[in-house]
Amino acid sequence: MPRGYKYYEIQNLPVLSVGQVFTTSHQEVLEVAEVETPAHSTLRFIGNSDHPLYEKYFVQHERERNKKVRIGTAIRNRIIEIEEFHLFVPKDRSYVFAGTKETYCDEFFTRLRSSYREFEFRGLRINLAKLRAELEMSVRGGWFKNLTIADVRTAGIFGSKVSESDDWSRYEQSGILSALTLELEMQGIQYNFQLLRDGGTVLYDPLSERDCVEFLQNIRDLIYQYAEAEI
Repeated sequence: MPRGYKYYEIQNLPVLSVGQVFTTSHQEVLEVAEVETPAHSTLRFIGNSDHPLYEKYFVQHERERNKKVRIGTAIRNRIIEIEEFHLFVPKDRSYVFAGTKETYCDEFFTRLRSSYREFEFRGLRINLAKLRAELEMSVRGGWFKNLTIADVRTAGIFGSKVSESDDWSRYEQSGILSALTLELEMQGIQYNFQLLRDGGTVLYDPLSERDCVEFLQNIRDLIYQYAEAEI
């Protein structure tokens, strides 16, 4: 099953002992079953990951959604949805790989910063066009967005040597390359994955946690090599 991750640089992540939980606060309040329950997030320090150079955290992030539901006999128009994912952090705590590529990870870090003012985070935008040009033989597909082609705004194209095709050139000239699918050897291991413009990645190989974190460590070098801006 494909697994998504996203890279961030961080400073001053809350220092926790094993099992300790940091809980954020949030101003918005949702009334459920006549009890006011604030949406919040929690960060729990699990300890060492299966990779000897990384620590592991567990996140529960609550998000408010406008959705009509019934709770018991009461009809509600808003609910709190809970997202869960892990963080993998090196011993020097200078960056993190979040176990999701979804936007709610940005929401979690923003909420964490509002509750713990010392914490800082930033992402990196990748120059995928440059990466594609220099690693063309490893490209197996790509997604394009904001296309200026009639009736087409988003398109994906896949296959061996696909980046050499006329369709690829047309899409690249008409829009933004937002994701690359790659088959690439790093540190002697062949990986199949997708790299996103915002520093996210989707790993298709069924790896153990240790090997997966090793892959992420290698991906960090690739992200830095082709980073073009902070986000």
